[in-house]
Amino acid sequence: MRLYIVSVFLLSLLFMPVVLASEMYVFPSPELNNIGERATIEIRIANMSNIYGFQVKISYNASVITFDNLTITQTLGVFDDIECSQYNTSVLGSIGTIDNIACVRIINGTINASADGVAIIKINFTSNSIGEAFINLTEAIVADYSDNPTNLVKSVSNGSIKVSLPSVIEVTYSKYDGETTNLSQVDLSNIPNLILEKTTAGKIIFKGPVSFTDDANLDAYTDIKNGVVFIDTSMLPDLNMSAEIVLYNINVKRDIILMDGEPCPGDICHFISYENGTYRFNVTHFTEYRVTGRCYEGTYYGECLPAKPFYCEEGEVVSNCSVCGCPSGYMCSNNACVPASSGSGGGGRGSGSYGVGRPPARDSLGKIDGSASLESPDFEKTIENVQKDVVTLDESFVLVGKKCNPGETKRCGVNRGICKTGIMVCGQDGVWGKCTGYIGPQKEKCGDGIDNNCNGETDENCAGASNCFNGIKDNGEEGIDCGGPCISCEMRSYFFIGAVAALILVLIGTGVFGIKKIIGKEDTELEQIEREIRKAAESMKDASQIQEHAEDKSGAASFEEASTQKTNAEDANASYPKEPSSALSDSADEKKKEENQP
Repeated sequence: MRLYIVSVFLLSLLFMPVVLASEMYVFPSPELNNIGERATIEIRIANMSNIYGFQVKISYNASVITFDNLTITQTLGVFDDIECSQYNTSVLGSIGTIDNIACVRIINGTINASADGVAIIKINFTSNSIGEAFINLTEAIVADYSDNPTNLVKSVSNGSIKVSLPSVIEVTYSKYDGETTNLSQVDLSNIPNLILEKTTAGKIIFKGPVSFTDDANLDAYTDIKNGVVFIDTSMLPDLNMSAEIVLYNINVKRDIILMDGEPCPGDICHFISYENGTYRFNVTHFTEYRVTGRCYEGTYYGECLPAKPFYCEEGEVVSNCSVCGCPSGYMCSNNACVPASSGSGGGGRGSGSYGVGRPPARDSLGKIDGSASLESPDFEKTIENVQKDVVTLDESFVLVGKKCNPGETKRCGVNRGICKTGIMVCGQDGVWGKCTGYIGPQKEKCGDGIDNNCNGETDENCAGASNCFNGIKDNGEEGIDCGGPCISCEMRSYFFIGAVAALILVLIGTGVFGIKKIIGKEDTELEQIEREIRKAAESMKDASQIQEHAEDKSGAASFEEASTQKTNAEDANASYPKEPSSALSDSADEKKKEENQP
């Protein structure tokens, strides 16, 4: 009965004039980004005073949102729970309604609704489809507490709930494997430390969070292969950031980082390490980076030399006319340059009519002579210049003192034969320092099977180096019968001096100790001494024959001294008597006298 009276009272308010400005409205109007997401809206009133009760009907788009529940707030004081719970809900087609919402306060003081508004109802909805669900308020009444109740609602503001899904971004990256980030399991708008790896070539480790804002085809616009890392940032601007680049299977000769074909500045590329074929360096942004080396002519790996048809392949100069073409008057046939008049029929790489695979021509300073052609009369001569020790042509050594970026590092020297590269560091003064840790070439040693002079060959010019006693300077010898495959000239001088010294010791020993034995001995013993002296003289004669061909000045001086001693020894031998001399007899008499003295 009471509910009926309240309803009649509230309905009567619909026909009463509004005497006080007020508003009932929906707040807020949320946007949902996923289906199944919940949103809470409030029905609020503002600019009202002395409130007694309210009534309202709500409709909404049921094809977009689903009604969950409704709560009457207590901001206006205590309401009659039984009356407030009499609302009902229904759905007809795409329209859902919540009606018969009517509540009356249990009076206990004056309740006002300020301009900031207070919530009288809270409703929870759940999204079920994409679209916009409008929430409309009808039959809105707020009555004041007076003898003549008044509808305080002057205006009504409806609301809505929008439901949409974030745009679906597709990232294609099928060429990558290994430690590559699984992009199907991450938030594409915030990927920390994105990794792209090809286990056969290398990987990129991005140093900042990556956010894909649009579709990204990594297969088409990125690549890692054979010492090269490439990202087309015009198509993938989201990847234009700092990163660490790791490249696998890098030849130790590769020691130059190129950015878009030019040496990368030290403030953009920073070398980290090289170990067991793995090369690491940092970059500040992305474009194309390549870790490469140079043939000793200065051409980067994978590039043609100025002199056709030569090509720089992993540090070696080879013929590749299919890529580099042929000089004037020649044509490429089966990757070999042949005279144009001879037609086809040349061999493959390493063959041809003029010696395919030879290094290009150079000028007097060792630089490539791009104008030199195969038919040039100086072509063979310039080839000989190139075939000399390549270490002296290594470019890194001429960088000392040149300008650079402080802190930049570069490997220097070559890794060939016994030679090993070192490290150059750009000083704070902006110039390259010396190559430290570099192991340089030595003279070639025949028979050791090692490339001592670092020219790519072992034991060259050593054939037939076996006659070191023919009195001729041949077979790589530095002097006559010394140096090269023979005993060094310095050692031979020491040997000769040693032989002379040994002879002198023999003579002295014979003179000091032999005299004691001579006294009182038979004639046969003196003959034995004579034979020993003659034998020593013969030894000295053999040694002097070896020294006759020496070129070393100190050796020559020793030889002259030894020759003089040999002559004196021979003269002494020639005048040596068959019987003891009077001097020996006198010496023996004096010896006896000394022995007889007490």
